[in-house]
Amino acid sequence: MHRREVFVTRTGWLLLLPTGAAAWLFHRAQHNTLFWLAVIVAIAQFWSLGIMHNHAYVRGDPLEASDWVTVINMLSTLAGLALLLWAALA
Repeated sequence: MHRREVFVTRTGWLLLLPTGAAAWLFHRAQHNTLFWLAVIVAIAQFWSLGIMHNHAYVRGDPLEASDWVTVINMLSTLAGLALLLWAALA
């Protein structure tokens, strides 16, 4: 694995940290609905990250990934950041 591939793979995982932190904070505060919402958003992030990773490294063409998968990844990442902000302020 090349140096750039390791960096891109690790940065993809870093995007899951805010959503995981939001889920943990909601769980600690016993906000069950928001906890499960954060878990669903994290699953969407992980799923779309996996599809984009497969297109980039297994098939060899990162531009082959569908636009809608990229949109789902970006929206779920933004939703995870919003949930983290909400959890921090709650």
